Amino acid sequence: MSIKDPIAHGENFYLYKECFSDDFVYLELEGCGFEASNNKVKVEIPIEVWEFIRSMDTLSFEHANLSDIQIESLVSDMVDEYTAKQGNDSKRSLLPAYFGNSDASRKELIKRGVDHFKKLRDRERAIQDMIQEFKRRHYANQHNADLH
Repeated sequence: MSIKDPIAHGENFYLYKECFSDDFVYLELEGCGFEASNNKVKVEIPIEVWEFIRSMDTLSFEHANLSDIQIESLVSDMVDEYTAKQGNDSKRSLLPAYFGNSDASRKELIKRGVDHFKKLRDRERAIQDMIQEFKRRHYANQHNADLH
């Protein structure tokens, strides 16, 4: 069973991600024509749906430009805020799951958080690189086609 994380939806479409997968987005269309073969699917996407989806900022690259020092500072602040709230408030603030067991030492919590954010930053940078490579290939192919 999958858990859908909605990105956008309308009368006849639903764009979403799977909660535990950052590698793909999925588009469900109703009432649209399609052709399918062993390794190819062609789908008619209404232009208004396409333009709506195309205009969306579905990706966040907020961590891509962070240095190691900035990540360490961000995580330290998060852990310190959690620790302060836990000591001063009966409403326990929960750390995100990537910190693991919140009873761990401050040092261990920071290590886990830094590891998480470095992986996130590296993933965002890799996606940015892939997008740039797709654009480079597209424009190179377009230029070559114009020459012929």
